[in-house]
Order: sequence, then structure tokens, then C-alpha cells
Amino acid sequence: MEKIIKIYDSIRVKSIVYESGDADATIICDMEFGEKIITSKLLVSQTDLNRLIAKLVSNGSEWLENTCEVLYLEDGTQLIEYNLEDQTRNQIQDFQFNYSYAQIGA
Repeated sequence: MEKIIKIYDSIRVKSIVYESGDADATIICDMEFGEKIITSKLLVSQTDLNRLIAKLVSNGSEWLENTCEVLYLEDGTQLIEYNLEDQTRNQIQDFQFNYSYAQIGA
């Protein structure tokens, strides 16, 4: 089993973007390290995405129609984006990803 290293104190999720049928999703978030806040994009697995959404919902985050935008591409694929930036309960603590992730922007 890989050693899990926690590199942040909390995560404030701004948006979640994924394509139907994809194995990964992109999370745009603020990662807090003590006094520092770093805005980043993370590429995470669907398993970790489901766990993250469950944690957000348990914290009181609301998943309403006005937070979701669905774009239909020509090939029938759906591009789904949840915008959580305006919510007050989009911050989670004590969350560890099960799978390694890639930071694709900072």
C-alpha cells in the first residue's frame, strides 16, 4: 500500500468538470496550507470524485440545477460542470484521495 501524504489542510472546491464516460474528472479548487491558499486544477478518479461529492453533501453543500451546466458535443458526449464557487459550504477538511492525482495547473 502506498503511503498517503497530506499536502493541504483543507480544500475549497470551486468547480467540477467531467465528460460522460471518462474515468477522470477535473476539480478546480483552492488548497489551503496553513496561511497560504493555492488555486489549482486536479485530475482525479471517478471514485475520488464520488467520495468528494459525498463529503461536500454531508457538509451541507447544495447540488441544485443552477449549479450544473451540461454541454452536448457533436458526438453525443456530455460535458458536465458543477459551479460551487458561490456556495458557503464547499470547503472540506480531512479528505484524502485514494488514488494518486495529477496537478494540471497552479
